Amino acid sequence: MSKRKKKREKILLVEDDHGVAFLTRENLEEEGFEVDLAYDGSQGLEKLNQNSYDAILLDHRLPDMNGIEMMKEIQRRGIEIPQIIVTGAGDERIAVKAMKSGAYDYVVKTGDLSYLVALPITIRMSLERYNLAKEKEGLERQLKDYTLLLERKVEERTKELLELNENLEQLVREKTKELKETQAQLVQAGKLAALGTLGAGVAHELNNPLTVVSAEADEILDAVNHGYLDQNLVVVSAQNIKSHAERMRVIIDHIRQFARDDKNSEWKKISINDPIRDSLILLRTQLESLGIEILLELDENLPKIWGHHNKLESIFQNLITNARDAFKNIKDRRHKTIKIRSYQKDRDKIVVEVADNACGIPKDVLPNIFNPFFTTKDVGSGTGLGLSITHSNVKEHGGEISVISKAGEGTTFILTFPLERRKKLKTSNE
Repeated sequence: MSKRKKKREKILLVEDDHGVAFLTRENLEEEGFEVDLAYDGSQGLEKLNQNSYDAILLDHRLPDMNGIEMMKEIQRRGIEIPQIIVTGAGDERIAVKAMKSGAYDYVVKTGDLSYLVALPITIRMSLERYNLAKEKEGLERQLKDYTLLLERKVEERTKELLELNENLEQLVREKTKELKETQAQLVQAGKLAALGTLGAGVAHELNNPLTVVSAEADEILDAVNHGYLDQNLVVVSAQNIKSHAERMRVIIDHIRQFARDDKNSEWKKISINDPIRDSLILLRTQLESLGIEILLELDENLPKIWGHHNKLESIFQNLITNARDAFKNIKDRRHKTIKIRSYQKDRDKIVVEVADNACGIPKDVLPNIFNPFFTTKDVGSGTGLGLSITHSNVKEHGGEISVISKAGEGTTFILTFPLERRKKLKTSNE
C-alpha cells in the first residue's frame, strides 16, 4: 500500500529581480515547496487576494513599496500568513524593524546566493512556529469556550442546588413543624391515656369527700326533721362540707390543669419537688389501697431549675405508674415501696431517683423501653407511650435519664437536670 503524499506548502515569493526570483523558486521547489512569483508589491497583494498561501517571502526593496509597507497592508487587509522579510547585507536594522512589525523571520541576501541554502529551513521553522501559534490559539479558544461553558454549567448547577437547598430547608421546616405537632399530640394523648388509667384512683379520691359531704348533709336534714338542730351542729357540718369540697376542687383543678395543652403553658423557674408532689395527688390513695408505700426523700433546699411544671409532673407520674404496674407480677409478701429521692450533684445538676422493689425489667427488654408504642403489658393495659414521652420531656429540659434494673429485685430510674438552661416561650408558629 503506497504512502499518502505529503501536502506541499505553497509559498508566495515577492522579488523584483527576475534572476534571483527564478533561482529562489527553483531552489525551493527542489526542497518540496510550491512557489508562486510576484515582481512588485501590488502584484503580490493581488495574488494574495486571489489565492491561498502557506507563507510569503518578501524582498524589502520593491519598486512600488518596501517590504515593511507591504506587510502592514497585508495585516490591514486581515490576511493571516507567516511573513519572512529578505534584506540586503548591512540592512540588519531593517530586519529588526520588520520583526517588530510582525515578520516571523528574516533572511539576509549574500552576493554568492549562499543564503538560498538556509532559506528552506527558515521557511519551515516559520511555518512550524505559525502552526504552533495557531494550534495554541485554537486550544486557548477551546479552553476559553470550555471555561465559559463550565462556568455556565456551574452557575446553572449552583442555582439548581440553591433552589433544591431552599426547597429542602422549607421541607425540613414543614416536617419539623409536623413532627413537633405530632409529638405534642402524642404527649397529649399519653396524658389523657394516663388519666384514663388513673380513673379508678380519681373516682376513689372524689368518692371519699363526696361521702363525707353526703353524710354531713344527711345529719343536718335528720336534725331538722327531729327538731334537735342547733348552731354548733350546723357549724361543724358546714366546716366539714367546705373542707371536703375544697379537697374535690383541688383534685378537679389538678386534673384540668394536667390535661390541658402544654403549648399554652409557660416555662419558668420551679422547684423540682413541686411536680414530684403534684404527681402523687391522683396516685397516692390508689397506691396505698394496693399496699404500696411512698417514701419521699426530697431535699427542700434545692435551687430551682428552668422547667415546665406539667411536663415534669408527667415524667414522675409515668415513672410512678410504671412502678405500680410492676408490682402486679409480685406474688410474695414483700413490703412494697416506691422511693423518690431528690438531691444536688456537682453544683450544677439536680438529680431525681425513682426506685421500686418490684419485679425489675428483663435484660432483653431494657434497650427498647424508651421506644414509642413499646410495651410488655397486656393488650388494653398500656399505650407504650409513657416512657417514650418521659424520655422526650427529660431531653427537652436538657436532662438525661438512665435506668438500673435487676430481675426480681426492682428498678431505679435516674434523672439528671441542669440548673441553668433557659427555655424561651414557644409560640404557636414554632
